Amino acid sequence: MAFYRIAGPAMVRPVNLPVKIIVMARALTIGLAYFSVAGMRGLTSSFVAILGALLMFDILVAVERRRHIGVGIIGQAARVMRPRIVGTALALAKGLGVGLFFGVAVKFGLPFFLGAIMTGGIAFSLAEKTPGTEYVGLIGGLAILEKVVDVKLVLAAGAANQTGWMELGSTALNAAVTTFVALVAGWAIGSISGLITRLILPRGYKSATSQAYSRPLELQPFARVVDLADGMVTTHIHVAPGSPLEHRLLAESRLSEDFAASVLGIQREGERISMPRGNERLKAGDRLLVLVPSENLELVRRRLRND
Repeated sequence: MAFYRIAGPAMVRPVNLPVKIIVMARALTIGLAYFSVAGMRGLTSSFVAILGALLMFDILVAVERRRHIGVGIIGQAARVMRPRIVGTALALAKGLGVGLFFGVAVKFGLPFFLGAIMTGGIAFSLAEKTPGTEYVGLIGGLAILEKVVDVKLVLAAGAANQTGWMELGSTALNAAVTTFVALVAGWAIGSISGLITRLILPRGYKSATSQAYSRPLELQPFARVVDLADGMVTTHIHVAPGSPLEHRLLAESRLSEDFAASVLGIQREGERISMPRGNERLKAGDRLLVLVPSENLELVRRRLRND
């Protein structure tokens, strides 16, 4: 993937080093998160640690620093991370609770496939309120479901013995604690990795809207940078030879009065004119960047062409 920076009419060298840095740092974060919980049994802890690490990494790399309100990067990151951390922990807790409930239900006769379907669906749905945490709840729920179902003692309704319930409770508690420890380990790894990566990246890649992997602001498509009202579009239109607007001042074009259109820029023989004034004289071959209501687009085209 290579991004290019426009400099006049020519393109300069690819701007892809920051993207490579992010990809490599993210891969390293995944590896470190996995290694940090390698001593814990099962893949559940590994997945939860990786998801937690990536969440913190993405936030710290992309969080916007607001210098004008006197908030440093750590303070701003903390404000952004706090709801995500709470949301992730709650998503995991809800997933574990759902998995425990249906695990016990399976012990009492509910078909396992139905318990797994209900656990996955409900745990995922409960976590959707905090984007990015859905899979943490899902994995945690399914993991504790399987661990409870694997308890060898049969717990028959009305005849459940104390030993069986204690083993089941111990299994559920151990799974919950292990999963939460993995999540905290992932948070720590992702936070450290994200801070280090942020120090390396150029400023253009530190944007709350870019999510760290989008292009810097000056390289993003116009429609993504500008929040357009409904029904408004931007397009390029050439001034055709013989057009009624050729050799006319922009103020005389009446594009704004007649069509609610605004000329945002003009490209002319390798020259770029941004936000041209009304005294700019239009010439044949000019390429205008026009902001216009979609229903008036064709009318503007006709006025600029020799129709």
